[in-house]
Amino acid sequence: MRFVTSGLDGSLHKHWWPSSWRMKVAAQQPEYEDANALNAVLARLRQMAPFVRSSECIQLKYLLAHVAQGRGFLLHGGDCVERFSDIHPPELNRKVRVLAQMGLLIQHATQQPVVHLARMAGQFAMPRSQGMEVLNGVQLPVYRGDLVNDVVATPQARRSDPDRLLRAYLCSATVMNHVRSIQGKSLASLGPSAEDWRLDVLGELTHQDTDYRQLIQQLSDIQQMTPPGAHEPLELFMSHEGLHLAYEESLTGAGADGLPYNLSTHYLWLGEWTRQLDGAHIEYFRGIHNPIGVKIGPDCEPDELEELVWMLNPTNEPGRLTLITRFGKDRIASSLPPLIQAVRQMGAEVIWSCDPMHGNGLVSSQGIKTCRFESILSEVRSAFEIHDAEGSHLGGLHLECTGSEVTECLGGSAGITEEELTTQYTTACDPRLNASQALELVFLVSDCLRRQVFRKYGLRGC
Repeated sequence: MRFVTSGLDGSLHKHWWPSSWRMKVAAQQPEYEDANALNAVLARLRQMAPFVRSSECIQLKYLLAHVAQGRGFLLHGGDCVERFSDIHPPELNRKVRVLAQMGLLIQHATQQPVVHLARMAGQFAMPRSQGMEVLNGVQLPVYRGDLVNDVVATPQARRSDPDRLLRAYLCSATVMNHVRSIQGKSLASLGPSAEDWRLDVLGELTHQDTDYRQLIQQLSDIQQMTPPGAHEPLELFMSHEGLHLAYEESLTGAGADGLPYNLSTHYLWLGEWTRQLDGAHIEYFRGIHNPIGVKIGPDCEPDELEELVWMLNPTNEPGRLTLITRFGKDRIASSLPPLIQAVRQMGAEVIWSCDPMHGNGLVSSQGIKTCRFESILSEVRSAFEIHDAEGSHLGGLHLECTGSEVTECLGGSAGITEEELTTQYTTACDPRLNASQALELVFLVSDCLRRQVFRKYGLRGC
C-alpha cells in the first residue's frame, strides 16, 4: 500500500469537518431525552477556552516520532475512568507521582527518554458492552462515566444528563491547571517530604532480587544527593479516549497552524469497540491533527489493520499513530505476529504499545471484575519477545493504574487475594494496578527493556 507524500497542509481533509462524523453510524453514544438541552450545552462548550495549544500537540508528536524510531519509550497510564469526586490535589499528585516513578525506572533501564502520557483531564467516559443492566431487580441504563451519568443505581442518576458535559469541562480544566502548576517542578514536590519520593511504596517484595535492591538504593540516593530544585523537571501530556463525539466536536478548533485539533487534550485514542472502518469515530479521528492511538484486539485481521492505518495516517507521519494491542496472555502469540508483518510490509511509521489489562479481565468468585498481576506481566513479556522475533520494536505500555494502594488486581508481591478485593476496591469500572503493583511490573520487565535497547544498537553485556 502506497502512502500519500503530500497534503500536509490539510488538503487531504478537504472533505472533512468537525461534524462530518454525524454522517456515519456512531457507536457507544448516550441517548439524551432532551435534544434542545443537549444542543444548548454543546453551544456553550464551543465558546469555552481550549485546554491545550496546538504547539503542545506538535511537540508531543515530535517526541513520539523518536519513540517510533526506537529512541524513546511511551508510558501511558491512569484511571479506567476519572471521577468528579477524585479531583483534589493529593489524589492528583499521587497519580502523577506513580507515572513519574515508573518513568524513572524505565529511563534507568533503557538510558533513553520516556514520554509520560496520563489518562487524565478528560477520561470521564467509557464504552460498555451492554446498554442496560439489572441491579437489585431493577433494569437501569449502564453507567457510562461521569461525563454522561452517575454510578449510583437509581433511574434518575442513570439518565444521560447534558449538564454533566459542562461539569466535565470544568473538572478537566481543574486537573489541567493543577498539572500545569507542577510542570517543571521536581519529583520531590509531589509529596509532603523528600522521603515520600522514596520507592518504599513497593513494600517488602516476596522475591529477594539483589539487582532490585540495588536499583531502589540508587534511586533513593538520587533523591537524597541531588540539590533541591535540580531534579529533572516533570513533562506530562494529557490524554483520554475520544468516545463522546458531540463533546469532542464542541472542543475542536483551529490550531496556530490553521489545522484542526481537538484542543481539550494533547492525545486521543480510539477503543476496540469504536474503530469500525465505516464508523463515525474513524471519521472524526482522521481529520484532527493531534497524535492519536487505536486499540487493537484479537479479532482484528491484517487487511483491516492496513486499512485502519491508511485511513488514520495517510501521509505516514512519524509520531501520529500508536497501535495499542490488547489480546490477553493466551491469544497474543497467535494474534500479534501477523499484524506486525502487515504493518511492516506497508512500511508504516507506527508506535507499538501493549495494553495488558483489558484482554486479561476476569470475574472473581464474588462477582468482582479483576485481573491477575501474573497474567498482565505474562502478556507484557510476550509482547517484547514477539516484537523481537519479528524484528519489530515495542515502544510503549498502556496501563490502567493509580497512585493509591487500591485492591483491584489480584496477586503481585503484595499477594492480594479474592477475599481482599473488597478492602479498597474503588474503581467505577475496570480494575487498576495500585502504585506498588505498577512499579513492580515496570521493574520486572526492565530486563526486557534493556535487552531491546541492546539489540537495537548491537551491544553486548545484557
